[in-house]
Amino acid sequence: MPDRPWDQQLKDFLKRTGEDLKKAGDDIRAEAQKLIDEVRDPETQQKIRDGLGNLGQWAKRSAEEAANKIEEVVKKADETWRGSTDAKPKPKAPSKPRKSAGKKTKKSAKAKKKK
Repeated sequence: MPDRPWDQQLKDFLKRTGEDLKKAGDDIRAEAQKLIDEVRDPETQQKIRDGLGNLGQWAKRSAEEAANKIEEVVKKADETWRGSTDAKPKPKAPSKPRKSAGKKTKKSAKAKKKK
């Protein structure tokens, strides 16, 4: 059977793809080896430990500060909600004048008739 042009194109594509994958695999392997060598280096390990220690201290300090601020806000909200003497009272808004008692609505007139 004669080779068709698309058969040859497919073979060429697969060959190129295989070569590209092999090259990518070699690159990945080389980069992974570099990283492993760096991690095994005692000096690098110490730098990593120091960095993690500093990060841990910062995280602990930040969490404590956040907890304190949240506690303050909750106390203030609670004092305001309960009307504590520590919280400043808000001045009352002037009340609206009531409508004159002389006018009666239909409902009030009907309600009086039923009595």
